[in-house]
Amino acid sequence: MRTSRLFGRLGLFALTGLVLGAWGHQSEAKVVNLKAVEYVKTLPNGTDVTMWGFVQTDNTGAPLPDAVPSSPGPDIVVGRNDVNLIIRLFNDLPVGADAFVADATSVVAPGLQAVTTNANLAPPAPVTFTDASGRPRIRSLTQETAQGGSRVYRFKINNPGSYLYHSGTHMSVQVPMGLYGAIKKDSGVREAYAGVPYDNEVMVVYSEIDEHLHTEVANRNYVPFGDPVTQLTSTIRYNPVAFMVNGSPFDPAAEPPLDPASMSPYGAQGFDGGIAGQRTLVRFYNLGSKTRMPVLNGGSFEAVAEDGKPYANVKKRVALQLAAGQTRDVILDTGVYGVYTLFDRALGLSNSDGTAGGLYAKFVVHDDLRSQPMVYDVVSGILRVRGWSDNTITPPGFSSPVSVTAWGLYDAGTPVLLGDVAFLNHNNNNGRTFYQSYFDLAAIGSGIARPDRVLIISSLGGQSTRVVTDL
Repeated sequence: MRTSRLFGRLGLFALTGLVLGAWGHQSEAKVVNLKAVEYVKTLPNGTDVTMWGFVQTDNTGAPLPDAVPSSPGPDIVVGRNDVNLIIRLFNDLPVGADAFVADATSVVAPGLQAVTTNANLAPPAPVTFTDASGRPRIRSLTQETAQGGSRVYRFKINNPGSYLYHSGTHMSVQVPMGLYGAIKKDSGVREAYAGVPYDNEVMVVYSEIDEHLHTEVANRNYVPFGDPVTQLTSTIRYNPVAFMVNGSPFDPAAEPPLDPASMSPYGAQGFDGGIAGQRTLVRFYNLGSKTRMPVLNGGSFEAVAEDGKPYANVKKRVALQLAAGQTRDVILDTGVYGVYTLFDRALGLSNSDGTAGGLYAKFVVHDDLRSQPMVYDVVSGILRVRGWSDNTITPPGFSSPVSVTAWGLYDAGTPVLLGDVAFLNHNNNNGRTFYQSYFDLAAIGSGIARPDRVLIISSLGGQSTRVVTDL
């Protein structure tokens, strides 16, 4: 199995893109304002980890309403008619124990042609420093944004594809700390590349956390050329112990339906795999330090592109080799509806406390009647739920053709599981099952406040809410 260090690979791609090119009119540009900040993330075991991440802002650097720092940062979706990407970067990182570490940052996009930085249209140029032996060495792949300042970075993006963006400064520290994100551009409406249409889309970003590195950086005790006895002076012993999908390690205590607060049956750890028989495009991004090997248990992939470059021929894969710093685009091949497990065969499957988790997620693939809503009514205080399902098979991951749960939602507060909706009866009709379930609204447990709304989720993906006062 091939293993590749992320930072050398990213550096090669970014330096390749440091070429001055023609600049189109700004009206054909995607403009994004990002701020690099420090924040705290809580892992499933309750450990708080200091992260660096991006938050989306207005053009003055003020965070947008409801915007929060994250790693990966906001997805950058470039319009199919845009040929330029403009990122205005604000630097609100803390001042480190050593000016080499956190006084400055930058942004690069491997695979995209870096054109200019700042309003003076200066061409991109690496930033160097002099080491303890008097040798000039590269610290940043492009001009830096000073701590407390801002800078504009411009890129050409003529071709559709999946790309990364990340800090180009002191990458062995700033990228693992969380300064990274995903870029995508389609060639047409529901078309990833010419001749590669899709019906549904999912973006999957792999990353990781070395808690020791994060702790030392947070304590301002990462000091290159410092005292190796009392300070962390390099990342040569970089050792990630928590592995994340879209910024979150998998929590084995949670299974789909996962996130009633978002009114989604998938949650942070699950993805909408579309409808069986349709084409679901999955864009993989690896921001970790080693090669990963995504496997879809019970399904397979049709690989269509890597690093924004489409293949001449579709490549059928059971496992997908995803090198550090690489992107790959695939079409899911699932066959029948149900729940499919996505996991890393390279075994990035642990959380920071050693429990199972890490690079693990669920794809929920629906039957072809997902678009038909479930029907509700209330008779003598009983909420009845009615809908359709396919009675010919039991979906993978389910013990019965359909199950339904009820959640209490509150305008302020955490959702509460009210209970399973009791299975009442079903009738076969032309190969389809009409099911009816019920929930006694008077049976809400003691100590549970009356919810503002009730959310009903079907294991097949159907979901809806009703305001309690309407019931």
